[in-house]
Amino acid sequence: MRTNDPLKVMNDSINQTLSRTLATSMTTLLVLLALLFLGGELIHNFALALTIGVAVGTYSSIYVVTMVLLMMNISRDDLIIVISEEEEDGRP
Repeated sequence: MRTNDPLKVMNDSINQTLSRTLATSMTTLLVLLALLFLGGELIHNFALALTIGVAVGTYSSIYVVTMVLLMMNISRDDLIIVISEEEEDGRP
């Protein structure tokens, strides 16, 4: 049974997924920057909007969501699925 406090769990989760999140975002940004600078006039505004969206979305998914969850006082008990007695017995 896990007894870590939510702050430690969030910190560990961010550390485990940070490199994967940044690698995905950077490869996406690489393509978007190529479109932005080499794509021509018609695609310029679209590539700019996507570039800003990826940058803001990455920042939000790493930092903002974690702080919102901590401010909401989410605990382990809030995330556990309650199994009714009927489901334990195998009855629907």
